[in-house]
Amino acid sequence: MKAIYFSALLVLAASCSKSDSTPEDKTKVITTGTWKYDRSGMDFNLDGVAESDLPPGYLQSCDTDNLLTFNADSTGVVDEGLTKCDAADPQTVNFTWSFNADKTVINFPTAVISNVSGDVTVKKLTSTELD
Repeated sequence: MKAIYFSALLVLAASCSKSDSTPEDKTKVITTGTWKYDRSGMDFNLDGVAESDLPPGYLQSCDTDNLLTFNADSTGVVDEGLTKCDAADPQTVNFTWSFNADKTVINFPTAVISNVSGDVTVKKLTSTELD
């Protein structure tokens, strides 16, 4: 598993070796393996450090056990994990994503976890963390 941190709001984690990414290899890094939620917080002063937890109820446990897989063709799959928020929901849902030109922003046209959609700033991308 790997770690993901959406615009200082969500973090997903994994166990792989760490390495910094250049813009050229960020697609390779993000598309190798499956990403899982780890932690979340709010970064009010935009310094990359969460000053407080997200408000209660913003994320449900049925969202935080989801797994994300990014594919090199700008598609991906969200797996609902062990707990679904709605039992009638499918186990997996496809999504699309794209990097901007210098691969510092990921765009999600639709929500991938809870309310996370649109442009998400990439502060750090390694083999174990997307921050």
